[in-house]
Amino acid sequence: LDQLKSTYLEMEKDFLKTCAEFNPDTSAIELNKLASRLKAKAKGLTSIDFLFSNLADSSNQAEVFGAACALHVRPQFHAIDGVINLIDALSKTADLRGFRLKTIYRLLMAVDEIVKLDTRNADGLLTDEQRKGIARVLGQLQSHQRCITDDTSQYAAKIVAKL
Repeated sequence: LDQLKSTYLEMEKDFLKTCAEFNPDTSAIELNKLASRLKAKAKGLTSIDFLFSNLADSSNQAEVFGAACALHVRPQFHAIDGVINLIDALSKTADLRGFRLKTIYRLLMAVDEIVKLDTRNADGLLTDEQRKGIARVLGQLQSHQRCITDDTSQYAAKIVAKL
């Protein structure tokens, strides 16, 4: 058991090390390559919960980018509140805390996967309050001055339409 635990911890450290390769000044193509690597690594992790401990308050764009990539391939309902709180906090700042729109788009991709799972489930896994909160926050993001002329705004609108 100790050997397995050690292996899992090393995998988590490796994932975070890959997240740290995030460079906010690199090209979109390079960020897409990093996202592909992160998603592949996330599939091999036993859990991605370690990525969400302080996500709502995080200003570490590299870890947010990694968490969004992981959620895209492994949607977790219990992470939605933290993701929405983060998007809410970001959308209330004039510069989105300096986050790249590519990172915001990755967060939206993660939210979209969770919403898709919710709509496929007959009982619905998100509460009405969560759905309203998601719609409100994505509406804020949709009208944000940095997002309005970007695909981010259109994507946020598409997700809201699914709710």
